[in-house]
Amino acid sequence: MKKLLYVLLPLLLFAYEPDYAFRCDTKDESDSCIKAAIKNRFNTTLHIEYLEKSCNLGNKDGCYALSKAYIDYQQNTKKSGECYLKACNMGHAQACFDIGVMASNLGREFQKNMYLDKSCELGYSKACDMLHKH
Repeated sequence: MKKLLYVLLPLLLFAYEPDYAFRCDTKDESDSCIKAAIKNRFNTTLHIEYLEKSCNLGNKDGCYALSKAYIDYQQNTKKSGECYLKACNMGHAQACFDIGVMASNLGREFQKNMYLDKSCELGYSKACDMLHKH
């Protein structure tokens, strides 16, 4: 009996998968919204819907992923930029870094330095390296 339990228990635990979409929709769990978006990555509409909900619930990772999704799936640079800014303002270091790089590519030194500095302060070493090189 114990052997059977040792064999079945891991299988049962592995087989159980929470319904992230349900938890996102009914309990407003932003992390569940991100996981639901990942599960629906091949359904663009649902993928973006779940990321939007996560972002609207204040999840900086959801906002950052949404900024990428707007570019990848809709080529919507305006919405993407808004999500990058929102994620950065929430303290997402990679988003701040990406904004700094974009500003650098556009020749906007003040914005470049401002966002790279914020990213560096948030602990993103690539931003610190980039600031010290220029």
